[in-house]
This record gives sequence, C-alpha cells and structure tokens, in this order.
Amino acid sequence: MTKKDYIKVAKIIKTTSLGYPQRASLAASFASMFQEDNTRFDVQRFLDACGQLLPPPIEELIPCENDFDERDLAKAL
Repeated sequence: MTKKDYIKVAKIIKTTSLGYPQRASLAASFASMFQEDNTRFDVQRFLDACGQLLPPPIEELIPCENDFDERDLAKAL
C-alpha cells in the first residue's frame, strides 16, 4: 500500500459514525496490519490522523456548577 492509501483509510476512520471504542479498535487493527505490511509505517502518525480515538476527559462531560440554574434542578427533582 502507499501513503495515499493510508491517508484514505485514516480519513474513513475519522469520519465514521462509530463510537469511541469501535473506532479505536478499528484504527488499531488497521495500524497493526499496515505495520506488518510496511516496517517503516508510523503507527502513531496514523492513529493521530484517525482523529480523536478516546472519549473526551470527564471534566468536559460533567457540567460546571454555573452551567445550570438551581430552579432547573428543582424541576428535575
């Protein structure tokens, strides 16, 4: 395979609608196969090109205390 092929595969993985675990597994599988095919293949560069393969940090998922109004919390309870 050529560099152009690796780029195309990374772009497909980056734009797929799969969730984090599936996308990461797919990228790792391709990286392993490509490395067997080409000893000079840069695994980390390929994984970086595949986009964010891990979920965002927990801090980004938990709302900050300023993100909601106490009245909204009272309605939810």
